[in-house]
Amino acid sequence: MYTNEIKESTEQFPILGYTVIASLDTKSEVDHDHLLQLITPLGFGAFLPPQVEPPTYFQRAIAAWMKELKNSAIPAALIDDEGKSLVRRIKGPDTGVLIFALVKENVDLAALGLSYLTNLRVFFVKPPKVKEGEQPQPGTLTLTLTPSGATDPRTYRPNVQEAALLQSLQKWVDYYAVTYKSSELSRMVNDIIESMGAARMRLSGGVHFVPYAQRDNLGRLKQLVEVSLPTSTGGKSSSTLMHVPVIDEENSREQISGSAHSAFVQRVDAYEENMRRFLLAHETVDGQKPKPIKRKYMEERIAQYEEMKAELEIYDMLLGTRRQEIESRVSALEEQALTLIGLYGQTVASQGDEEQATEDADVS
Repeated sequence: MYTNEIKESTEQFPILGYTVIASLDTKSEVDHDHLLQLITPLGFGAFLPPQVEPPTYFQRAIAAWMKELKNSAIPAALIDDEGKSLVRRIKGPDTGVLIFALVKENVDLAALGLSYLTNLRVFFVKPPKVKEGEQPQPGTLTLTLTPSGATDPRTYRPNVQEAALLQSLQKWVDYYAVTYKSSELSRMVNDIIESMGAARMRLSGGVHFVPYAQRDNLGRLKQLVEVSLPTSTGGKSSSTLMHVPVIDEENSREQISGSAHSAFVQRVDAYEENMRRFLLAHETVDGQKPKPIKRKYMEERIAQYEEMKAELEIYDMLLGTRRQEIESRVSALEEQALTLIGLYGQTVASQGDEEQATEDADVS
């Protein structure tokens, strides 16, 4: 256990908590099942990230595939691991199909020995939604090297060259469909830290104050970050979990209080402005029928409000007399939240009236 590496409080040096900064190796990479096996014994199983979305794992798969195909004399570093700079998603009329093409202006295919991919388009037909009691079906992957034009991926039959390329791409798609990279793992680690009653020390996150009572949990997280998480190269990971002890004294409390207060107020400001604009867009103006509010958008904003309200309990120790100021701001947000719920109720009622009117018209 790595708890012994995290400084313990003593009578001479009473520790209030730790300033914690996690930094993950950009080569960190682990599949879904392996990660679950790593985090569950450490007590972090509930923080398993959601499965990576197809647009993301396709970009990663195509980048890895191109590295495999390229001329062996060309440095692999010329190809972005995430694929964001060289793979573009193309919007098509069929929302059930994902289409990807190479951003030719961002990659010299001839220099990589991949000029034959100039007109590459990759198609993925999404699988049908799974109904209760049914087994999930895989999607359909295909590709074409022909110039842009109408191609139905559901019926397209690749030629010999395309079939060979498709087979080599498929293994990378299968791999990255169940694999997390550093971006997902960083968010997971951040979520674990924030579950420890941590206070953000800056708006963008990344730096937290973690109370001393969480020392054992920090030890387990340190083991996960610095030892357990593997890299794509199989080499030693450079991931670190820095934990600087904060001595329990008045000056330390004031500094933590100031940083936490500033970060929290900035979050409240951003949320308040977002809610103001959202409510304005959905209110009745000059008798015009308001734009309907979707349930998921209402729930997202209410969840954000409830999260900030819950954080007040964490800041009680840190903010002291500033708690009253923060509570007044959150009370104002509560009014916005209630307004949002009221507007959503109007949307539901309006939809019900329209449905009833339609039924009445059908009967008559």
